[in-house]
Amino acid sequence: SEPHISDLVQLTVDIKTASKKHVEDYSHKDVSSSGPGLCQGIMWKIAHTRLVQIHPITRRPRTRFELYQTAFEIQDAYQAHVLRCWCGEDGQHYRASVKKWQRVYVKSNRAYGGAVECCKDLVRSTLVFDTVAQWVACLRRIYDDKEVKILQMKNRLDPAYSDFTGYRDVSLVLFGSLTNNMIVECQLNTRSIFRAKSASGHKRYVEARDARGD
Repeated sequence: SEPHISDLVQLTVDIKTASKKHVEDYSHKDVSSSGPGLCQGIMWKIAHTRLVQIHPITRRPRTRFELYQTAFEIQDAYQAHVLRCWCGEDGQHYRASVKKWQRVYVKSNRAYGGAVECCKDLVRSTLVFDTVAQWVACLRRIYDDKEVKILQMKNRLDPAYSDFTGYRDVSLVLFGSLTNNMIVECQLNTRSIFRAKSASGHKRYVEARDARGD
């Protein structure tokens, strides 16, 4: 309903305000030094112009192997936490497998100039609700969770949001102690959109995405 849309829009503003500070904190842990050489110079530029996966010890962009090692290490704990702490009684949790390398490779080359460390959704999860009010309650649970910080949020339910697909959800990019500081994703869907997405909708989206080169 409209009042709950307003609540969601206001909560979006609050989350995005807090996320700016979280991004600053995360970015300050980027490449701590960049010695001579073209490769290191490129890495420094990537790390300071995009939100990338940073290794918590070396402070350098995570390699493909480090990304997948961490992804498989945190996968079970992350999915369990999403179900136990964020889903609530009204939601339904859909566990996603770790993103396959074939898709990560394509996405990295199409969107990030081959920089695999820019992929933020190797580990992802989906929560499905019947109402916007339930979305708002779930968002507050995530926002208040001390084990993660929200780095980015896309509120595709915002009346001001528009894209060519008509798809709607709330997408969160997070990191924290729960994820060993790896950036992960959580999507919030309404049941009707999730059903359309699970049927032929996602197939059509993939076809459109590939045609656009996204």
